[in-house]
Amino acid sequence: MKKIVNFMLIVIILLSLSACGNGENHTGEVKIPMDSSSVKGEDYKAVEEDFEKSGFTNIKFETIDDLIIGFLVKEGEVENVSVGGNREYSSDTWVPADTEVIIRYHVFPNKESTTTEQSKEEAPAESSGAVEETYPEEIIEDTESDDMEDTESESDVAEEILTAENCEELAKILSMNASICDEYIDFAEKYKDRTIEFDGHIDYLMNYEDYKTRYDILLTAGDYDPDSQIGPAFKFENVGISELHLQGEAFENEIKVGQSVRIRAKVNNFNQKSELFFLDPVSLTER
Repeated sequence: MKKIVNFMLIVIILLSLSACGNGENHTGEVKIPMDSSSVKGEDYKAVEEDFEKSGFTNIKFETIDDLIIGFLVKEGEVENVSVGGNREYSSDTWVPADTEVIIRYHVFPNKESTTTEQSKEEAPAESSGAVEETYPEEIIEDTESDDMEDTESESDVAEEILTAENCEELAKILSMNASICDEYIDFAEKYKDRTIEFDGHIDYLMNYEDYKTRYDILLTAGDYDPDSQIGPAFKFENVGISELHLQGEAFENEIKVGQSVRIRAKVNNFNQKSELFFLDPVSLTER
């Protein structure tokens, strides 16, 4: 009996020594709280809190100022997190507590700073050399010439814009049954590359293919009504938000289905197969 007890004590001691020998010493280290693949799309504050609770002491942030509309990616949404410069890692990995953690998340651009940067870029460079002399008569003549050119160009643009008030054919297609195609085809062929303008609304929008910042947008004349449609279904295909030249406070953070807009665009073509009237955007104005 005594031999058995001694044997068991020896086994316990050996197991204890083995455990101590094979165990890892994590003094000064902390566990990564989540996999790299699980942080994307989370709120950056929640991610910061998880890392802080795990004991990380060197957490930094980087902003990605690429948000324009905010309906697919929200402000503060995490794009990725690097731990010690590594963006690929698994949870429960031990690293030193002071390992640098960088949380990268999406924000809306700072309009004030953007305006300031643009102003700096547009500001004329200071002259460090001799100034070329210009006679007053030449200055006046050049100014008058420039003013005349601007007036003429503005006049030409105004004449090119077709509206329901000055173009009977546009007024007609905007008020027709949506299924009528021949009139749309004729109008698109006759006025291709001409600028049209009318009151409408956003019917539908989605990402273009796999892009996150380019979209297909469907628009219709008149006010939003999910149960009816007047005129053709107009489409902006593969456009970035900057190409829409949004105007109005309602567009400060997003565009969305149902918004009433004043549409200005160039005529492209009417696709009889898809029954879509393609336009190239000039501007969208809140109304």
